[in-house]
Amino acid sequence: MINLLPSDIKKDIGFARKNKVLWTWIIILWLFLAAVVAIIGSGTFFISQRDDNLNRLVDISEQRVKDQNLIEYQKKAEVFSNDLNTAVKLLENQLLFSKIIRTIGSVLPPGVTLGTLDYSVEDEILTLNVQASDQRSISTAFENISNGQEITKNLFTNADLLKVDCNSEEQKCTGVIVVLLNKNSDFYLLNEVLKKGEN
Repeated sequence: MINLLPSDIKKDIGFARKNKVLWTWIIILWLFLAAVVAIIGSGTFFISQRDDNLNRLVDISEQRVKDQNLIEYQKKAEVFSNDLNTAVKLLENQLLFSKIIRTIGSVLPPGVTLGTLDYSVEDEILTLNVQASDQRSISTAFENISNGQEITKNLFTNADLLKVDCNSEEQKCTGVIVVLLNKNSDFYLLNEVLKKGEN
């Protein structure tokens, strides 16, 4: 077919075809932009809904915790646990001094008296101040204490004679004997209680 149209009409037809392609691209671009806006909008809506749901779950969980007083019970349990630990520590270090004095008195030789008795909780050391008329009696008392484990019922694991001071005018000597206590002996209140509980 031979196109015999004048050149002006041919130009108009060419421009019309180009306009049609341009409009097609413009419509496609607008549809693409609308799709992007729709995707962003739905994503924002979904994230907002998810955030609201999570906030509601947090509120519900906090309310359940408040309703069940879990925090209060946890604090009470911690206080009780601390008190129990303190009581056990105190019991572990409670000595039966009446039993200790009777036992030490049974191994002291005649003429030796127990002056004072000091106890160091941190070191588990018992300091005995003994008095006698001569240095030999104090040395005998130290030997009896350090060698008489059966008699003293394993009261201590080690004994040392720190010093002996004698006054010749008063005919009196004072000695300091330091003993390291045996933590497993019956002279601790807790060990005594546990032993009675086993029987």
